[in-house]
Amino acid sequence: MVTSLKKSPTKPESLSLEKCTVRLSLKKSRAAILPERTVEASDSLLHLFKDLLLPFPRILSFASFGTEIDTAPLNRLLAKRGQLFLPKIAGNDLQIFHLSDLNRQLAPNSLGILEPIVDRCERVAPDQLSLILVPALGFDRHHTHRDSRIGNFANPGDPDLKPAKQPISAGDMGDTAGFKDGDAGAPKNSSIELRCVYHRIGYGKGFYDRLLQSLPLCPTYGIGFTEQLIDRLPISDQDIALSELFLF
Repeated sequence: MVTSLKKSPTKPESLSLEKCTVRLSLKKSRAAILPERTVEASDSLLHLFKDLLLPFPRILSFASFGTEIDTAPLNRLLAKRGQLFLPKIAGNDLQIFHLSDLNRQLAPNSLGILEPIVDRCERVAPDQLSLILVPALGFDRHHTHRDSRIGNFANPGDPDLKPAKQPISAGDMGDTAGFKDGDAGAPKNSSIELRCVYHRIGYGKGFYDRLLQSLPLCPTYGIGFTEQLIDRLPISDQDIALSELFLF
C-alpha cells in the first residue's frame, strides 16, 4: 500500500523531524507483514537474483535483521559461488569482507546483526565491489526526463505513482513510465529520454550513504518488500539515489 507524504521541508531540523516520523511509520508497516509474505518474498528474491546476479563477481549483500526481507538463502548461494561480500560496522564506516562459509565466518554484533569475523575473512577495499545490495526502511521512485537537444534532466513529477508489478525495477517501467495518457510531458520522439530515480531511507546512521558517496560508479540495487514503497521520501543532499529497485 502506498502512503502519501508531504513534500520535504527545506529547514534541516524540519527534515530531520520528518525523517524520524517516516521511519516510525515504516517500521510499523514492515512489522505488520505476515510471516507467509516474508517467506514468499524471500523465495521470489532468490528465484530472480540467482541468474540476474551472475555477471557480478563481487557482490556486497547484507545479513537480514529483524523484519527485513530474508537474504539468508541468497547469501548462501552467493557464498557457494564465491560472490558474497558482507559489511561490518567499524566506527562510522562499513568494512567489507569476502565470505565463503557462513557457518564459521559470521557472528552477531552488539545489536544482534550477523557480521563477518575479521580473523576468518579476507577484508577487501570497497572499490573492488561490482554491485551493492542495499537495505532500507523504505523506498520511493519518481521519473525524470531529459531532452537530448538540451542535455539537462527535468522532473515532471507524477503524484499518482503506484506500486508496479513485483519486482519493481527500471526494466519494468516501459518507455513512457510515469506519464499519464495525453500528458504534455510524455515523450513524442527519440530526443526525450526517461530515467527512473529511486531513493531510500535507512535507520539514520548514514553508513550506506557514506559508502555509496565513495563509490559513485558502483551499481546499487535496493531490495525489500512492496509494502516499503511510498510516494515520496524526505530527501537531503546527503541521500544517495539507487541504480535499481527490486521489491517483492
